[in-house]
Amino acid sequence: MQEDSQCFIINGPAFAQLSERSSQVKIFALETAVNRFSDVMWVMQQILFMSMDKRLAIFLSDEIARTGLNSVHLTHEQIARYIGSAREVVSRMLKYFASEGIVEISRKGIRILNKPKLYALARYSGGNKKSKAAAPTKGISQHILFQKSYLSSGRAALYYLDV
Repeated sequence: MQEDSQCFIINGPAFAQLSERSSQVKIFALETAVNRFSDVMWVMQQILFMSMDKRLAIFLSDEIARTGLNSVHLTHEQIARYIGSAREVVSRMLKYFASEGIVEISRKGIRILNKPKLYALARYSGGNKKSKAAAPTKGISQHILFQKSYLSSGRAALYYLDV
């Protein structure tokens, strides 16, 4: 869902003055900063403590749960950006998933063939260690994909803090 938006760029002192006058602006800015920090910490946790196959399995699980489809219509490059990896690594891992009969890769996207196997990869990080996340997980969606809100329709409204 797309909506027309207006963006205003204001300098730091003007924003400080506005937030002092309006508690709603101040609360929104603080909540946004907290959410962004939480997203960054979640991504760091994924990168540092999870294997690539598990990260990709979680992303794909989240994406099909979010869309309600059995396929993901994103490029390998887009997926890589969402999960904090390189396109080549994502492509290699998707080829591995395809060889295991989990997905089918085509020009149209990535079709999930074996959800139970995908969910099992998302739940387990090798050996018998269980992740806190069960499939489908919090996603990339509400995600990062990565994000916890990486694909939500309201994500653009949060970018003003990056200035």
